[in-house]
Amino acid sequence: MDVAVHWQPLRPERSGQDWRIQGRVIDFPVKRAGGQRFDFQLTGAAGPLPRRLRLSWYGGLEVHIGEIWQLTVRLKSPRGFHNPGGFDYERWLFARGIGATGYVRSGNANRLLRPAQGIDALRQRLATAIERSLDESPVRGLVQALALGARSGISQSQWQVLRDTGTVHLVAISGLHVGLVAGMLLWLGRWLWLHFGTWRLSADMAAAGLALLGACGYAALAGFSLPTQRALIMLGVALAAWVWRRHCSPWQGFSLALLGVCLWDPLSPLRSGFWLSFAAVAWILFGVSNRLRGVG
Repeated sequence: MDVAVHWQPLRPERSGQDWRIQGRVIDFPVKRAGGQRFDFQLTGAAGPLPRRLRLSWYGGLEVHIGEIWQLTVRLKSPRGFHNPGGFDYERWLFARGIGATGYVRSGNANRLLRPAQGIDALRQRLATAIERSLDESPVRGLVQALALGARSGISQSQWQVLRDTGTVHLVAISGLHVGLVAGMLLWLGRWLWLHFGTWRLSADMAAAGLALLGACGYAALAGFSLPTQRALIMLGVALAAWVWRRHCSPWQGFSLALLGVCLWDPLSPLRSGFWLSFAAVAWILFGVSNRLRGVG
C-alpha cells in the first residue's frame, strides 16, 4: 500500500532545479562506469518532492543500503519513450513508486548522516562477506542474488546466458525460492515436533509457524521485494487452510491470494512479474485439476 498512497511525480516546473534532501538508500546500489545508481527514499525535503527517487552519483562517495544521507540533487520528471510496443520506462517507474530521477551534485553538503542499522546493516555485512570469500569466483554475483536479492554483481555475460536460456527468473528471489525454504522448514518442523515437542500445540501448527517465520526471515534478507511479498501472501493462505483444515479448493485459495496481493499493493497488475506469477500458478492448477478429473 505504500506505493499507492505516497506516489507522486515531480511536477514539470520543478525539473532541472537543485534540491537539498535527506533520506535513506533503500536498495543495493548498482555500480556503473564512473559512478553508481541507487533508489532513495526521502525523510525530509525542501519542498513538495516525490517520496522516492532514482539517483545517479558520478565520482562521488560510495553509498550502501540503509544509510541516511544528506544530498544536493538535480531532478527531472519521469519520462519514457512513446514508441509503440517499446519499453515503457515511465510506467516502470510508476509501478515502483519512483516519482523522479536525477543525479547528485558535487559539493560539501553531501554527507553521511547515519550508517545502516537493523536488517539493512545485516544485509550489507552479508553481501560484503560473500564478496570477500568469493572474490575471484565467477559465481559471486549469483550467490549474492540468491541469498540477498542483490543482482548488481551479475556480469553482462552471465545476464546474457540467463536470457538465452530463459532462466532470468531463477536469480530473482520469488515464490520458487520462498516456497523451497518454507517447504524444508515445514517438513523439519513437523518432524522435530512429533519427536521432541512437549507443548500442547499440534505438530501442524508448530511446523506452519516455523515455515512462515523462516520464509519471512528469508524475505527480509531479500529486502521484502515485491515478488517475495506476493509469495508470502500466497504462502500464508496455503498454510492457514492446511492448519485449520478448512475445505478450500485450489481455485479458492488462488483467488484469495490474488485478492490479498491486489489489496496489499494495488499497483501490482502494472508489473509483468505479477502476471507471470499468477498465470504460471493458474496453468499448474488447471493442468492438475484436469489430470485428477481424468483419473477419477
